[in-house]
Amino acid sequence: GDGVKRRFPSEEAPLLKMSKSLVASSDLSAFHVLTHDDIEARSPGGGLTPDQVSKIVGKTLVREILQDTAFSLDMFEEM
Repeated sequence: GDGVKRRFPSEEAPLLKMSKSLVASSDLSAFHVLTHDDIEARSPGGGLTPDQVSKIVGKTLVREILQDTAFSLDMFEEM
């Protein structure tokens, strides 16, 4: 081998299922300023990852977000 680790196509679905996304811990109103208490990390992945939490804490939502909705950067005022 060349020493470079690569994912096999058969590994993609399990990795997504086991990874985590940042989600709303409760319903949040538009213009709410996000705190750590508003955020939970849950499976499956596909959204913002837990290591990106500092990108959204303190940011203002541009629309209402329902509980368990995965966060994305377009939900916030321009950063």
